[in-house]
Amino acid sequence: MSRHGHMAAVAGTALVIALAAAALAIVIGPSGRHGHGSATSTEASAAAHRSQPARLKWLTPPTVPTAGTPLQEEGDQLFARGLSATPGLEALMALAVPSPAVSGGWPDLAAANSPEAWAIEFVPALLDIDFARQSRAALGRWAQAEEAPELLPGVPERAADKVLYVSLLAPAIAGEKDTAVPSATGWTALARAHASQSVSGLLVQVDPGWAQLVATGWQPPDPRMDVLDVSGLLSTRRGARVLARRFSCSVAVSSARWHAGYGTVAVGDWHER
Repeated sequence: MSRHGHMAAVAGTALVIALAAAALAIVIGPSGRHGHGSATSTEASAAAHRSQPARLKWLTPPTVPTAGTPLQEEGDQLFARGLSATPGLEALMALAVPSPAVSGGWPDLAAANSPEAWAIEFVPALLDIDFARQSRAALGRWAQAEEAPELLPGVPERAADKVLYVSLLAPAIAGEKDTAVPSATGWTALARAHASQSVSGLLVQVDPGWAQLVATGWQPPDPRMDVLDVSGLLSTRRGARVLARRFSCSVAVSSARWHAGYGTVAVGDWHER
């Protein structure tokens, strides 16, 4: 690929994957809930670790040194510049998120050793919901337990472990509206209607833009990082009535923070039709 093609691939992916809510919309969002206040990631993780069950153990992702090539350095600089200009980054760093926990009817997922295997496990676990029996607050804690830190160049430490939580629960800081998770008001209405939803016909493939980027020779700090395009059928049941619609989204994965194998960095570019 030419230098121009490489730059276009990196620039495009920086906009979509970094923390800017465009195309893949894998990113940040608001959600001023309860949590650790403005503590640093290290302080917050230590406090959370003391209260977690044995399965949840703070892990450091297996990052590798960059190649140091001009293409690598150029790509890293593009990511860092894009991130520093991302709207809402300061708010994200100050955001309080809940401690990780698997409770409230959310499933304890098995470790997965490939991006596709993790997506096939994670996405149905996220979207198969009995709204009256599972709470949105417990979902936030579960998301923190299944997250992978965002380690792209330029991501502040205080933001790295919050990206999945905010990408799911209200990405308004970045100006996003659509997310895989109903709003708090929508969730309450679905619970009162005793509604439930389930996923079927799941299809998973590597995102072409991400594949093009890594093919240029640029590599992410965590060699496990990948971006997947996921689609399927989402069926919502209210009594005897079932509404089925197609959905698609992008799922960024990397080394999990709180357990072995893969975790989810963010879910974005959510569409239903």
